[in-house]
Amino acid sequence: MAPRHKEHREIANGFGGREFSLLEFKQCYHRAYPTRPLGSMIPSDYCVNLNPEGAEDFPKFLRWLARGRYELT
Repeated sequence: MAPRHKEHREIANGFGGREFSLLEFKQCYHRAYPTRPLGSMIPSDYCVNLNPEGAEDFPKFLRWLARGRYELT
């Protein structure tokens, strides 16, 4: 898994299995990686039940629940 994918999984894992919002994800990511641009994180790229264009080869470890709501699978 690429380092950037590992970072995203690490952040998602930090929610302890509970549902989280895009805003919560971005806030946690920014705290962990303050020098990274906020626009570079897109949780939907990692969702097992979505297939965003350009993210076909991304590891799938999140589940999309509703607009801006996710959970770790």
